[in-house]
Amino acid sequence: MKKSLAILLLIGWSVRALADPTVVLLVDISGSMNSSFDATTRYNAALAAITTTITANAASVAFGVTLYQGGNFPCPQLESAPAPASSVGVQNLFATAAPGSFAPTGEAIVAANAALAGTPGERQIILLTDGQPATCADPQGSTGEADAVQAAADSFQSGIPVSVISIGDDSAPAYLQSLADAGAGASSGAGVFEIAMTTAELQTAINEIVQPLVPAPIPMSPWAVLLLAAAIALTGRQITSRTTRTDTA
Repeated sequence: MKKSLAILLLIGWSVRALADPTVVLLVDISGSMNSSFDATTRYNAALAAITTTITANAASVAFGVTLYQGGNFPCPQLESAPAPASSVGVQNLFATAAPGSFAPTGEAIVAANAALAGTPGERQIILLTDGQPATCADPQGSTGEADAVQAAADSFQSGIPVSVISIGDDSAPAYLQSLADAGAGASSGAGVFEIAMTTAELQTAINEIVQPLVPAPIPMSPWAVLLLAAAIALTGRQITSRTTRTDTA
């Protein structure tokens, strides 16, 4: 029994965690995402950065992508490529969606959190937004910031942090700071957010959030390999010996 346990432990040293981390990229597709950005649009820059990230990390991170905007019904309007999404699936998602409304960011965070509930392993929401938030009840009102900050705080409390990236500099820095603080469970001013002004900066900002989540396999040393081989050989001989004694009794 002890030798069998030792074998299992040795094998476990070289195996990555069974559940890969799950990251949902939550993308604001309000009308301002059609704005010019780094020789393209904010919308296309988001697509390029996201597909590059997925291509580089899909073997170790399960990515989902959710696009959100307001609408009459339902609100928020969500279009998703659930985890594990491929880069091709995300390209198809962006091809069929179209920016054009307001950004109910708080309600979108709540929906992304609910979609991740019960998912095993580490979970993370990365919010990509480009302006001020609204709410479904009051698209032109002033409660969007408070609603989004509260949703980020609630998500963190449920075990799902929310990281914040602004595409362009239209979002108020004070709002981004409050959102980052809430999404990280950090004290005032301690949360980290990024403002990306180019597609390359956007890609870097996403990558800096994803990389710490990528699990690394624990290498098995040559001594561990020899010990494992010896334990398997010894266990096999013992089983054969017991079988022989039973047959000759």
